[in-house]
Amino acid sequence: MINLVGTVHEDLRGPERLKRVLTRYHPQTVAVENSSDAQLEKDMLNRNRVLEQTYLPRIVSVYSRVSPVVGQVIQEVVEGLIRIRGYELKEARAYAKRTGSHVVYLGDPVKRKARSGIAVSQYERIMKQMLAVGEQMAADEDIAKAVKEISPAQSAQLREQMTMGMKQTLDNFYQSKGINPDEDEEFLMEDYLWAGKLGKINPNLSVMPLSGVFIPEITGGKNIRLC
Repeated sequence: MINLVGTVHEDLRGPERLKRVLTRYHPQTVAVENSSDAQLEKDMLNRNRVLEQTYLPRIVSVYSRVSPVVGQVIQEVVEGLIRIRGYELKEARAYAKRTGSHVVYLGDPVKRKARSGIAVSQYERIMKQMLAVGEQMAADEDIAKAVKEISPAQSAQLREQMTMGMKQTLDNFYQSKGINPDEDEEFLMEDYLWAGKLGKINPNLSVMPLSGVFIPEITGGKNIRLC
């Protein structure tokens, strides 16, 4: 049985939700869209570190000038989004280590490297936009005055709005590049690649692919269930 799990890359609660799903369904094999390229993984971690060490302090500093509370909210959201990058792979490996299950890598290293490069430029652009907006807010006395004293309830609301705004911005990135994942030939070919690999897995196993969409008809006629 294939249990297909759709994940949201920018979901701050994604790791927690995925851990619950894996624990509940207890698959023997977890398939991830990542490749098994160790160097690529190392590069991604290094890039995450650069984003966190280079941009995050500057962003927090700028928004803290607007309001210490706003600075704290911004830090929580941005830091969280950077740190959960690639959480599907991390949770799959942690689950496999706990249970003795297996992790199968569906991604193509070459294409994954290109995707990773796009993702880094995506985050860098957003960080620069946030810095520019923060500078404008800090320079506007009316805005600074309005957000100087916000209540805990307003702080929670701001955190939610910031998270949703960041997700929307990240989701719109491919569209801004003129890429439609539902129509782009490379994306579709990668889907077929994943499906072909899934079709070769022992049909008697309980398999749970994370993220990524695959074409059901080339998975060897196995039963598929959405989770």
